[in-house]
Amino acid sequence: MSDPVNEPNAGLSENILLQILHKLNKLDKLDLLDEIANGQKEIIQKLDKIDQKLDRQDQKQDRQSAKLDMLVSLSEKLLVQKRRNDLESALNLVKSRKDFSTSDPVLFPFQDPSTVRIDSTKTKSTSLIVEGLSTVGDTSPERPIHGSPSKSFCFPCDKQFYSEQVLKRHEKSPRHLDNIKRRRLDDNSSDTSAGPSTGAGPSTAKSQ
Repeated sequence: MSDPVNEPNAGLSENILLQILHKLNKLDKLDLLDEIANGQKEIIQKLDKIDQKLDRQDQKQDRQSAKLDMLVSLSEKLLVQKRRNDLESALNLVKSRKDFSTSDPVLFPFQDPSTVRIDSTKTKSTSLIVEGLSTVGDTSPERPIHGSPSKSFCFPCDKQFYSEQVLKRHEKSPRHLDNIKRRRLDDNSSDTSAGPSTGAGPSTAKSQ
């Protein structure tokens, strides 16, 4: 057998084999780079799809937020309209009460209907105004009467108050005490005036 090392074509064949191996390595590297590039493309495409999904979700959330804002504003408008309707109905009720008679015992359960009136200039309040209530020092003459009106009526002063507590405070006031003294003086004066008239009989008898 011949020795391949000593043959003249042995070196040439080795070079050819090395070139072939080098080309094969290059091809393997190129294939690997192509696979990497393709993998990157797939990853980029998947990321793009995820971004699109997120964008659609954000758009849905934005639309839902806009709908919620619209619902909130609509509910606020409805609430304002409801309050306005309630105020208008209350105002109409007050206006309709102007036609009622103050002598009605159901609407105005007072002993003296002439002491009770409705303030026509202040239609926003449905409370009754009682004459003489400002004499107590109470700055709110539109407060309604609590309890029985007869228990909160001051007979010496001929005034109606809105509660028994206010009447008790009024009974300690100087005006109330002055009225009591004035009533007593009036009673005494009427008694003294009646005394001499009864004694006028004997004096005339003596003159006769």
